[in-house]
Parts: sequence; C-alpha cells; structure tokens
Amino acid sequence: ARATGASIDAGLWQAAFRAALADLLINRLAFYTMINRVKAQAFLPRIVNTWWRLHTIFN
Repeated sequence: ARATGASIDAGLWQAAFRAALADLLINRLAFYTMINRVKAQAFLPRIVNTWWRLHTIFN
C-alpha cells in the first residue's frame, strides 16, 4: 500500500485470506491427500500443519 498510496481494509483482507485458505484446502490439499494414498508425499504433514496454524490464527 505504501508504494501505491492505496489503503487496504484489514477486515476485507482477512476475509479474502480466509477464502484463499479454504480454496487451498478444497482444491490443492485434497488433491495431495488423494495422491498420498498411492505415493507418500513427505511434505504433506508439514503443509497440513501450517495450513491448520494459519486457519486457527485467522478464524
């Protein structure tokens, strides 16, 4: 916002971030979980833990 001089509404930003987290869960993490059933995805537990922490902070 400093570079453009525009202000960002904090509530709107947080709502958009929560929507992005939900989209990540539904579209990406579900896909990774499905693949994980066939071939283990070593990174998946870390991603899910980080997603959960962000979800807890912003909800």
